[in-house]
Amino acid sequence: MNHIFLSFLWADIHRKKGLLLILLVGIIVTMYCICEMLGIAVSEYEMAKNWSDYSSLIVNPGDEQSTEIRRMNQLLDRAGNEEIANIIYLTKSENGLYIVGWDGTEQTRWFPHSSGRFFTEEEVLEGEKVAYVSEQYQKDDRSKEIKIGDDLYTVIGVGWMGTFNFNSMIPDESKVHLFTEETPYDDPNTGRLREEYFRFIVIPASCYLESFEPDQILIQFNDADNKKLKTYKKTLKKEFPKMQVCLPKHTAETRLAEKTIVYIRKSLILSLIAGLTLFQLVLQWVKASVREFSVYHLCGLTSAKILWMIYGRLLCYFLTGTAAAALLQKITLPLMQIIYREETPSYLILGLMMGLVFLFISAATLPLVFKEVRRIGEDRNA
Repeated sequence: MNHIFLSFLWADIHRKKGLLLILLVGIIVTMYCICEMLGIAVSEYEMAKNWSDYSSLIVNPGDEQSTEIRRMNQLLDRAGNEEIANIIYLTKSENGLYIVGWDGTEQTRWFPHSSGRFFTEEEVLEGEKVAYVSEQYQKDDRSKEIKIGDDLYTVIGVGWMGTFNFNSMIPDESKVHLFTEETPYDDPNTGRLREEYFRFIVIPASCYLESFEPDQILIQFNDADNKKLKTYKKTLKKEFPKMQVCLPKHTAETRLAEKTIVYIRKSLILSLIAGLTLFQLVLQWVKASVREFSVYHLCGLTSAKILWMIYGRLLCYFLTGTAAAALLQKITLPLMQIIYREETPSYLILGLMMGLVFLFISAATLPLVFKEVRRIGEDRNA
């Protein structure tokens, strides 16, 4: 049986080169487009692992004393741990002013500035007496120096707080909600951004910890998946049982699942559209193989085995086309990354998509193939 299958496969390749080439090109183009879409889903997952909404832990110190918070700060030493991107300490005063202790390098997305500059890494590590204030705060106080406790801080920059970085990650289980107060932003007639209403002062974390006890601590990690976040959460809960440690509302895996489903739907739509073209190509290939059906019967093959001969070969072409599409996607990956971020897709999901396309084409052509096989079988018996 295997020998007959390989013989017909080899004869098919030699006799129908032009038609098979067109069929393979159609399969490769379809599967390449699916590769690209699934690759985008993976790239968005990689981005989510470095995005604050998906890669942060929220720590609520509760009644812990400053000594415990300092010990936690030593445990999560950013300078000695490349996995930690930013540590942000937050205190909200009675007049609605936020005092922020900053320890990190990715400040641009958190605090876009309109004038001046943000802290340098050296200023953060050395605890320089410098401050970054909000535009709303500067409207009330345009001083070049701010007194916090017993120290004077030089204002080096002005900007606004990207509050979406904070409040979008706070889970419902958190006991502390710092960004839930109403602002004029909640009135849609104002036309102003919510961030414009927040008054805050940012100072280096080492300076902050000398004068304040945080209401909330946000820890952002580099390349953090759900497993890494849970490991850090377990470590913190073990060391500081009185502190509440919360995972974000959504993890990178959640993002991957959501985006993969979206792109699988798009891939299915593409498969249906491309399937109409592939259907015509497969139909032509089947019609060109009709004469072989009589030979199959002469060889003593049953209708079921004849169908396997036909769709077994088609499956070989799909596997070849999908492998070529995956290889082509990997070769063109550097070029496509210039246009938009993209990664290598999950080959398991790609295999499932190939299976769906193959089943769709097979189901669409089966009635015609079965009709021809049955007709030749009836003619032979007559």
